[in-house]
Amino acid sequence: MFTADEDVERRAKYIQDSLRSMPILGTEYHYRADQGRVLVRVSGKVKPTQAKKIEAAVLGL
Repeated sequence: MFTADEDVERRAKYIQDSLRSMPILGTEYHYRADQGRVLVRVSGKVKPTQAKKIEAAVLGL
């Protein structure tokens, strides 16, 4: 949980940049909950259909 929207954005960008620069780390889906203050990270190994269900659940938080 982050107190400011900018902090969430900065963290998400840092994670995505790290994953791009080190492909061995894999991939992730990122979703935001609680008015954007919570960053939910989901393994890229999750199938897209499962990721959509997780996204819907997160959006309902």
